[in-house]
Amino acid sequence: MFWLFKAFWGAITVLLVWFGIFFLAKDISELPDALKAWRPLVPDRETLFIAFSGLLVLWIAWSDARPFVHNYLASRKRHPIGVDPTIYCESHLLREPGEKPELWDNVYYLIVNNDGGERTLRNVSVSLIFLGPPERCVLKDSTAFTADIRHGERAYFELGRIVCEALVGVPHVRSGGRSLSEQEIQVYLHNVPLGHLLFEPCRPGAPRFAASTEPAKNVWTLRFMVSADDLPARTATVVVDLRSIQVTLKPDS
Repeated sequence: MFWLFKAFWGAITVLLVWFGIFFLAKDISELPDALKAWRPLVPDRETLFIAFSGLLVLWIAWSDARPFVHNYLASRKRHPIGVDPTIYCESHLLREPGEKPELWDNVYYLIVNNDGGERTLRNVSVSLIFLGPPERCVLKDSTAFTADIRHGERAYFELGRIVCEALVGVPHVRSGGRSLSEQEIQVYLHNVPLGHLLFEPCRPGAPRFAASTEPAKNVWTLRFMVSADDLPARTATVVVDLRSIQVTLKPDS
């Protein structure tokens, strides 16, 4: 009995209220006299038939149109910008195979996704928020700073690099040869064995974050802003540990 009321609670409530209105004028034993008080307000039979048939047609039309209306409203709903919970890393060998010490260019990427909505995200960008103007992050294998992300797709924005002797990410052959000049490689060959590591954003001249002799100062917490057209921006907090060579995304960022 309870499931019947749960399924049709709205109709049962309206029906009870409707009966209650008619029973206000007289007791239930005097229903004919009670109806007389409401008779001037009741339309004739033809009017009731037209009204009922019209409502029935509208109900049938709404039943057919409701899925399309629901899908349209869902497509217009603004979904937040998605960010994958893991930082992607590619490692590029900077010296010839077999040369010692090995030197790896570990490049880290923030992955922005469009899993939440069917609308294309327009002009998505990622910027490092630090001292001074924001530093925009370049797209992977590109010189562009913005991307349109269709539903189900992802864009990879370069956060920065750590050059060290450890292979941290997915080994990858960089198209177009080395990313650094021979002079820059020689500088790394001098500094890296001494423990002088850096997290370097992708743009030359941007602030660089160095390791310290104090363990507490080897961890940098960096704030990146992810934005797109017509959507609220969101923050991605990235933790860079230069001693363990780990770059992670802080939960709920």
